[in-house]
Amino acid sequence: MKFGLLAGVATVALCAASGASAQSALSGWYVAGDVGYHSTEGVETSSSVNATDGRPYDWTFSTDEDWAAFARLGYRISPNWRVEGEYGYRGGDISGVRGENASRPQPIGLCTAGPIRSATSPTCGAPNGELKATTLMANVIYDFLPDSSWRPFLGAGVGTAWVHNKVYGQLSGVPAGGARIQNTSIDDVDQAFAYQGLLGLAWDVTPNWSIDLTGRYLVAKNLTWGSVTSNVGPAGGAVTDVGKFEGDYKDTSITLGVRYTFGSPPPPPPPPPPPPPPPPPPP
Repeated sequence: MKFGLLAGVATVALCAASGASAQSALSGWYVAGDVGYHSTEGVETSSSVNATDGRPYDWTFSTDEDWAAFARLGYRISPNWRVEGEYGYRGGDISGVRGENASRPQPIGLCTAGPIRSATSPTCGAPNGELKATTLMANVIYDFLPDSSWRPFLGAGVGTAWVHNKVYGQLSGVPAGGARIQNTSIDDVDQAFAYQGLLGLAWDVTPNWSIDLTGRYLVAKNLTWGSVTSNVGPAGGAVTDVGKFEGDYKDTSITLGVRYTFGSPPPPPPPPPPPPPPPPPPP
């Protein structure tokens, strides 16, 4: 689905460019803002603490699709090339924290925090939480058809990402009908190297104002978040420590933005000189 969204952006870019009219791009500084939709892939993690089978807990943090926003400051250095700095924000509520293999030792994820599940109502439910990413990226972008008002573009960027994992839920190992509850909390931010690819289409409404349709695919590697587990039920016992979780953040976003380029278009060329006067008639 996520790669299909980027393919859709590419299709729109090619179709629009086929009917473009001539208009040269302005050089110089520009500012831009974008808002849109994003979808984060399930964050597959491994814990720093092993389960009773001697292997780490493997939990996937799933999120709902949500909104994204970006602010950019850039400079066009030639008709085809521009560079920019980009600040980005991607929100998202956590929809589930589960392991892939239900046959592994418990806990294999997080349920709704607090309630004691009964034998007649054993539903695990979803934990409460959110997974948010803030990014600072440096992008290099290549614009096709520099003399057209419709310009498909490709780009790549590198930078850093801060990903905040905040979730609170009951360990799934609590049996239905049991009196003991162990809630686990993660509220941690980690910073990591990030890179992204960009694909889109720009439309010059005027020489200074442009509309940008942009698809981004972002990856932030080797993020780590710590967890804390506590007994909150009426029964005591040892607390199950699941340790820190490490994984990669991968996200696809589609945004619509407005870009303003400073400066004025070059003046038109001067008119050609008048033709010389005809020679005088012969005597």
